[in-house]
Amino acid sequence: MEWKLHLLRARLPIVVAMAGNVALLVFLPIPSEASALDRALGGKGGPVQALDVVLAAAPVGLAIGWPVLCSLRLTVPAALVGSPRRSLCTASVLIMLSIAGSVTAVLQLRECIPAGRLCRGGLFEISRHPIAVFAVLTAISMLILVPSVPNAIGTAWLAIHFDNTARVEEAALEARVGSSIWRAYVDTGEVVFLSEKPAADLAAAAERKNIRWARERDIALLRQIVFIGLPAFLTTRHNTKAKKYDQSKIWAGDAGILTLLSQVECFNGVRLPGYQSVINHVTAPVSGLLAKYSHLYKPGQEQAEPAEAGTEGTKDEAPLGEFGRLILEVAELWNESKLLEKEKKDSKESDQTESLKQHSDMQAEAVKKKYAGL
Repeated sequence: MEWKLHLLRARLPIVVAMAGNVALLVFLPIPSEASALDRALGGKGGPVQALDVVLAAAPVGLAIGWPVLCSLRLTVPAALVGSPRRSLCTASVLIMLSIAGSVTAVLQLRECIPAGRLCRGGLFEISRHPIAVFAVLTAISMLILVPSVPNAIGTAWLAIHFDNTARVEEAALEARVGSSIWRAYVDTGEVVFLSEKPAADLAAAAERKNIRWARERDIALLRQIVFIGLPAFLTTRHNTKAKKYDQSKIWAGDAGILTLLSQVECFNGVRLPGYQSVINHVTAPVSGLLAKYSHLYKPGQEQAEPAEAGTEGTKDEAPLGEFGRLILEVAELWNESKLLEKEKKDSKESDQTESLKQHSDMQAEAVKKKYAGL
């Protein structure tokens, strides 16, 4: 009687578990490198094929099908315990968790497959085979609900089956991508592609996101700055009543520096960053080009120039190439812009001081006139 009441209560979670797994197989199928059932249905021929189907389906039948049968018959043959335990709530929570986890993992995997890459992140950060883990968790939940010998055998068999399948699948994937790449994926989580095109797409995306300033690109940039001249570094701080400066137009306008750079061959396919980032690449105090090559133009730093490998001394006496000459010209423009900014600031401070002095003199004169007759 106890078992009958327990099985009546357990019918709903058992049906939910069964329906959830069937729905995943039907509506969200996932191809596997080593699925036993896929291989069996792939056509090995004759009785061997039938045997493979039975062996592939048997652990699932025992682990999940057996509890369904028991809930329908309201009896538990070969029960492991004499009476049911109060485990309905625990098993129900585990079933819902396993279904939610399986759906999440399947959806993540279905995003990775079209991109031609192995999944990382999310549930795949915890386990490389989360779908198998949640399938075994479902079987354990069923064992908690219907603790019987066939169910226990099916659960253990299912775990061993998934472990074997995972080993075969990983061996197949390692053979496809190579041992060194596979170890990098396993050990460090490196993104691994199963085809060349997605990898090329990712490399292009990385190039668009973070531009790499090679010497050829630096020279093209410095040429444009020299061509534009001093206005490349003049901002609103340099504005006068007669002249206004718009640095964004100089750099990002229709005929701006970045617009012209985008037409240079070495920038093809590259999304240039914002103009302020490019200016920083040139003028930043430590990492900018002018700071790195200050030995080319700052008095007293000539001997800081590195010598060619295999030579003595610290200075390379070879004539400057185009890059060095451009650095000198751009440094001169940058220093001139800073000088103009300082002159304007000093002039403004001087005007303010003069204005304050005039105001003070006027106040003193007014006081003198007011109290002159006293």
